[in-house]
Amino acid sequence: QTCALPISPLDVRLRAEVEDFLYYEHDLLDRWQLDAWLDMFTPDGHYAIVTPGLDDPDTASPDDNLFLVSDDMERLRMRVARLNKTSTHVEFPRSATCHLVGNIRVFPDAETDQVRVRTRYVTYRTKSDRTVYYMGHQLYRLTRTDGSFAIAEKRCVLALDSLSGPSKLSILL
Repeated sequence: QTCALPISPLDVRLRAEVEDFLYYEHDLLDRWQLDAWLDMFTPDGHYAIVTPGLDDPDTASPDDNLFLVSDDMERLRMRVARLNKTSTHVEFPRSATCHLVGNIRVFPDAETDQVRVRTRYVTYRTKSDRTVYYMGHQLYRLTRTDGSFAIAEKRCVLALDSLSGPSKLSILL
């Protein structure tokens, strides 16, 4: 017996728009187009990477929990500026990355122009003949803009026991 989820034509179109937006975002990260990636955020956007092992990483607050990254737009602009410099030795020459995203679930908010999205991701990073990976799920809060979306919030929840050895987190997920 098969279980089919009812999907309306509107939902299919919205899902396709969100998927294209996320594929574009991850492509920008792989091509190190960090300024263009930064432009995908709302002026009050937030980017976070949640520490492995929190009890409820989807709703945890960086005020009460240890996050690896919790950047408002000012801090995110500074992070991107540092990563773009050739003097940033940890990423010069730049790592080769491969951002993969899938299992994209879209949850429109009927009362606002926002869309919540939950994905699974794997990001591979290769540098100095070593390849490491980061995996987990991502939570987005997207805001409708002129014909597309802007990222109001992106939360990357790592599904790793630890970041040890060559697994420096010097890239954007």
